[in-house]
Amino acid sequence: MEKMRKLILSSFCFGLVLFATFVVCNLTKTTKVMAAEGKSGLYHEENSWNYYENGKIAANKTTLVKYNGSWWYVENGKVNFGKTTLCKYNGSWWYVKHGKIDFSATRLTMYNGSWWYVKNGKIDFSATTLCKYNGSWWYVKNGKIDFSATTLCKYNGSWWYVQGGKVNFNAATLCKYNGSWFYVSGGQVRFNATGLCKYNGSWWYVQGGKVNFGATTLCKYNGNWFYVQGGVVKFKTTLCKYNGTWWYVKNGVLNTSTTLCKYNNTWFAVSGGKVAWGYTGNMKYNGGTFKVVNGIVRF
Repeated sequence: MEKMRKLILSSFCFGLVLFATFVVCNLTKTTKVMAAEGKSGLYHEENSWNYYENGKIAANKTTLVKYNGSWWYVENGKVNFGKTTLCKYNGSWWYVKHGKIDFSATRLTMYNGSWWYVKNGKIDFSATTLCKYNGSWWYVKNGKIDFSATTLCKYNGSWWYVQGGKVNFNAATLCKYNGSWFYVSGGQVRFNATGLCKYNGSWWYVQGGKVNFGATTLCKYNGNWFYVQGGVVKFKTTLCKYNGTWWYVKNGVLNTSTTLCKYNNTWFAVSGGKVAWGYTGNMKYNGGTFKVVNGIVRF
């Protein structure tokens, strides 16, 4: 009898163990199914942060995902913490650094063969500006570097000379912008400059930082006074009025000779480089003697 009681008890215990095992296995399976069906978003699993959609890792998805106040770069279903790139999301292109959007970034970054201008973490396609990168200042137009540009660009209150897409700080030249030609020195427009600048083989008259095409005047440069007509130096022989005095110009340069000079079909007497308005008498010129009355030759 005792033997049979032990056998029955053993059978009962085995049955309990078997039932318990079945229940545990069944609960475990049910828990996994329910968890999978509910997954959406980022989950930290082992050594990765996986991105789920509809209960499955989105293995073919590359996007941005918000988590704990930051936006993370998901590539092939996982956060790529080593990635620095641009990523399009909701119509904007965002700058990703070390796997998440850097909203503080204002910089240049290369993507698909072009250099783009990032402002406050995203590409600013409306920007026309300068941006410093690797020691040079680059010209940005419509949000990306324009390497073909030779132009002027206003930045921090000054106008800078861009050549081949970047500021040329060594430039001393003229640059056309919005219909005017501006004088550049040290890579910057000099609005206080008045002088001469050589460009394309001619010497141009700069006044207030830009070429004055209406000017007929004298301009001092490197110790000489040059004759300017229509904004450019003319290497001719003539008279020019400057500061109330009529001066004698020979081959484009003020000359202090005593001679005769034709101007507007009239011959004038010149003494010491100026028209001798008070002189009346005779003057020799080219082997002849001419009568002068109040500085004008009378034939």
